[in-house]
Amino acid sequence: QADLAGEDATTLARCILLRTPVAAYYPNSFSKSQYLESMSRYPTHNTDYASCRGFDCPFYTDGRDDVPTPEWCWAGSFYWHEEKCYHSNPDKAMLVQVRVGSDLGVGQQIEEDMAKHLGLKIVKIHCDENLHPDNGRIIARQLHEAGVLVWDGEASLRTSSGCRYPGHANLKRGPALL
Repeated sequence: QADLAGEDATTLARCILLRTPVAAYYPNSFSKSQYLESMSRYPTHNTDYASCRGFDCPFYTDGRDDVPTPEWCWAGSFYWHEEKCYHSNPDKAMLVQVRVGSDLGVGQQIEEDMAKHLGLKIVKIHCDENLHPDNGRIIARQLHEAGVLVWDGEASLRTSSGCRYPGHANLKRGPALL
């Protein structure tokens, strides 16, 4: 199914949420590993990409009032964005987490720990396969069941490879966001 490149489960979830519309931070849009190449402020920090928990990140703790830059550790940047989301609307803030396959990746486990640390609601979406033509419907159904959106069950849009997903007319904000 290589023809589905770019239409992976995470990208589809983002596309569906943006059509709702839901304000969201999508970390895959940003590169946060450049600091390892430059070895700038904290040369030994999080070199395994798994030892930082965000809230204990020196980029975050020393620059809490700064907007993250590509120099920041990915975890510190992610936590900064989660915290901003939480403080802007604590009752509605949530982590929407897409799990593909049977287990969360190490980074996703860290993201979940960060959300729990802040007290964010965690909405878990699961797709058996990363690239599957039914993922758009699977994701929309799970977001609907979690109250993130209201979906009428129709998947009116189709990607270039045939994956169907809901369009604007089929979606609106769910009770969890109202």
